[in-house]
Amino acid sequence: MKESGEGRLEAWSVESSAYQAVCGEHWNASYQSETACRLLGYKSLNETRIKDETTTQSMELYNRIGTAISRQTQMKVLFDKSRNKGCRNGKNMTVHLKCNHFECGRSAIPLRRRKRRRRIVGGKESNPGQWPWLVALHGGPEEVFFCGAVLISERWVLTAAHCIGKYGTYCIIFQTDVRGWTVNLGVTRRTASPFSVRKRKVLHLLKHPGFNPSANMYSSDIALILMDSAVDFDEFLRPVCLPPLHTRIETGTLCTVIGWGKKIHDDDADYLSAIHEVDVPIVDHSRCRQWYEKQDVVIPPTMLCAGYELGRKDACQGDSGGPLLCRDLHHNWFVAGVVSWGINCAQPQLP
Repeated sequence: MKESGEGRLEAWSVESSAYQAVCGEHWNASYQSETACRLLGYKSLNETRIKDETTTQSMELYNRIGTAISRQTQMKVLFDKSRNKGCRNGKNMTVHLKCNHFECGRSAIPLRRRKRRRRIVGGKESNPGQWPWLVALHGGPEEVFFCGAVLISERWVLTAAHCIGKYGTYCIIFQTDVRGWTVNLGVTRRTASPFSVRKRKVLHLLKHPGFNPSANMYSSDIALILMDSAVDFDEFLRPVCLPPLHTRIETGTLCTVIGWGKKIHDDDADYLSAIHEVDVPIVDHSRCRQWYEKQDVVIPPTMLCAGYELGRKDACQGDSGGPLLCRDLHHNWFVAGVVSWGINCAQPQLP
């Protein structure tokens, strides 16, 4: 991913169902430009240029702070309800930005302090745009949802290996024909198609070579999906961080699972429409292994367990392939693992 980016600032117009240039009239570089860079995933602003599209002239703004336009009005320029961004009075002033220091694992949507509806096995509904790296995998002509995934770069998506195969009599048969697959990104509600959604086809699948469920349960249950074309990042679509090499997550660290999984373990239950989240602590591997030995299940060293001894909060059916997210020292989210399997959902001593 590029450390810096530049170009004309545009925003989606609901009225025209297309991107339109943001008007540069009365533009405040010190506030509006910096806000726009942060919404696009960048940490800082390098340069602002206001260009009159009717001429070849442009004007560079150096942190202009003197303006008669209130901050509330400035934000309306970026977030007008109708998303109609054209200048008034026939003017055609556009904004061109250079932004620096792209950040992964950062959401443009602040965590609002509001009570959210509780659903999926002790979890809660997420705010729209809060998890811009969550991906939905769909298959078939009707684009039926079957697994979650997570965006890690412009063209690569991370998911569970068992998500990219179908079940045979004794093993998982991995897919080779992916022409009917669709990768949905920027999704806020699974059953809706807002302007933020981007769709890509699958070019290549790459499963972990150590994944062999018939031999060792779901050890190394991880895979990569290469999309047919790159995506552009915005406030609803950006990548999560990957953990630094040799990262060790301490027992008891509180991490978060996100997805559209069912709220109960029931084949007839529906997947949820809105993204839900649940906080779960990392469980000591030896303790997790002891719990599952009671079920005659061996937990290999490549697995990570997260959950509560008493159960009650957990991922469930439909969350497979979605990320387990933890924060680094800079409070950026990184993917610590992907949801693989479990025995029922939210059961005691079965994280």
